[in-house]
Parts: sequence; structure tokens; C-alpha cells
Amino acid sequence: MRSPFLIRAVLVQAFVLALLGVLLAVAVNAVRPNGLAWFSWRPPAEDSSCGPKVSIITPKDAMELWTGKQALFVDARDESLFAEGRIPGAISLPLSLTEVGLKLRMAQTPKEKTIVVYCEGPVCQAAEKQSNRLADMGFTSVRCMREGVEGWAMAGGEMEAGW
Repeated sequence: MRSPFLIRAVLVQAFVLALLGVLLAVAVNAVRPNGLAWFSWRPPAEDSSCGPKVSIITPKDAMELWTGKQALFVDARDESLFAEGRIPGAISLPLSLTEVGLKLRMAQTPKEKTIVVYCEGPVCQAAEKQSNRLADMGFTSVRCMREGVEGWAMAGGEMEAGW
């Protein structure tokens, strides 16, 4: 029969080894440049573009364009999210839209028109991807609002819902 002290000592050692393994894994993850994200939000990259042909626009600067009706606002989220709430006057161009569908919906838009593309927020990549698709189609003034509708609302921007 084994002593309860021996069993207890083995359990404590196993716990300490497991704890050391977890701490080592956390430390390695923290040091790696492409480590796993512990939280869903990461600050946007420090660069000033969303690609070679697209630049970033802040919610504040986007509001100036919106107030002056100087830009077309494009919502890159799914249509269900678009219906729940969007920037007033925005059009829905979900990332799931095919190239043909995208060309059809943008056929009447002049290539030099300023376009502000947004999605949900900093974690969402749809705005960046969709803005690059539009730039590749020949639109020359495409802006990506990385903060999305979250940043727009936090900056005091108006929202509308429904179709």
C-alpha cells in the first residue's frame, strides 16, 4: 500500500510541471512576432495604407466627407449586419460578392469618386480586402476606415437600420 504522502508529493510535482509548461508556452507566445492572439482586438498596424493603392481614413475625416456628401460609403459586411445598422447612405458590397456582382453594382460609379469602405471594426478584415478589390477595378480614390462602424459610432457618427 502506498503512503498518502507519496501520492500527494507526486500530484504536487505533476501540478508544478504542468504550471511550468503553461508559463513557458505563454512566454514563448509573447516573444514570437506572430504569436497567437489572447484577445480578439489588436490595434491597427502603424502603416498609413491598406495596400499599395488604398489609404486609411479615420472616422473623424470620414465624417467630414459624409457631411459634405463627398464620398460613397461602402459597407463590406454581410447584408444581415448591414440591415442591422450602417452609416446612413452607405451601400452594401459584402466581401462575399463575386467579381461580376461587384462590377455590376459599381458600374455607374465614376472611377475617380472617393469611396470609403468599412466593416465591423479593427478586427474585421473585410474593409481592407474589399477596398483593394475596388482599387484593382480601377477606382482611384479608395479609402479604408479600419475602425469600422464601431469607430464611427464611438466618434459620434449617425447610424441607421433596416432596408
